Amino acid sequence: MTEVKHFITAKSDVISIVTLSEGNVYKRLSTPSYGADKVVFGIVDSLQNNGTEAYISVLEFDPSEYGGGTLKSTVFSSEKEVNIFPCTVEDWQAALASNRNALARQADKKHGEAEEADANLAALIAAAKRATDKLNMVEAETMEEAPTE
Repeated sequence: MTEVKHFITAKSDVISIVTLSEGNVYKRLSTPSYGADKVVFGIVDSLQNNGTEAYISVLEFDPSEYGGGTLKSTVFSSEKEVNIFPCTVEDWQAALASNRNALARQADKKHGEAEEADANLAALIAAAKRATDKLNMVEAETMEEAPTE
C-alpha cells in the first residue's frame, strides 16, 4: 500500500491540506496561460516522496465545453501549487455525460475515415497492379516485335 501524502497550499493566511492516495478521484482548478480557468478531473495513479520532495502522477480528464474532452497523464511536484477539491460521483457523471456522446461521435467518424482510407488504398493497389500488368504486356510485345540480329 502506498503511503498517504499531503499537499499543503497556503493562501491568505489559510492553509488547506488535501490528503491523497492512489485511486482517489478529484477536481482541480486549471489556470491555463490563455483562456478562462476551468475544472479538470483526475485519478491519482501514484504518489512518491523522498522525504524532501514529493510528486503525484495522475490521469486527468479535461471535459470540453463542446464535448469530447481530452485524457492525459500529468505529473505534479510539491513545488507547484495545485488547487485540488473533492469530487463526488455526481460531479464525475455530469462531466462525462455530455462528453461521452461527443467522444462516441468522434470515434465513429474516425472509424469511417479509416474504412475510407482502407478502400482508397485497396483501389490504389489494384490500379497499380493493373498498370504494372499492362506495362509488362506492352514490354513483352515490344520484345517479340523487335527485330533480331
